[in-house]
Amino acid sequence: MDIVLQKDCFLQDMAHGPSRRGCCSSFLVNAVLANASYWSPHNLAYQFMAEAKRLWELESDTPRLTTIQAAMLMNVNTNMNAMDEIGFNYTKRYEDTAWGHTAY
Repeated sequence: MDIVLQKDCFLQDMAHGPSRRGCCSSFLVNAVLANASYWSPHNLAYQFMAEAKRLWELESDTPRLTTIQAAMLMNVNTNMNAMDEIGFNYTKRYEDTAWGHTAY
């Protein structure tokens, strides 16, 4: 996880709640939890990923560090579950966002 985000900063910001969200967001939390859980439509990983996807639709065009980090984790999750084409879409959009382009 430290490759995509700095764990200590993430946990500190998560503990401080909405007042300090530079390294944490609801979208990023759901992406982290989806990656931490075993994938099955009947467990929490599926539910976390579904929520992360919902938040992705709301936040993917916003150029924030947490949006890019969460998209990277979603890419890892989809690739691990043999959904490489979907994962590539997350990669393309977070790269576009990181470089300041319109994320499509």
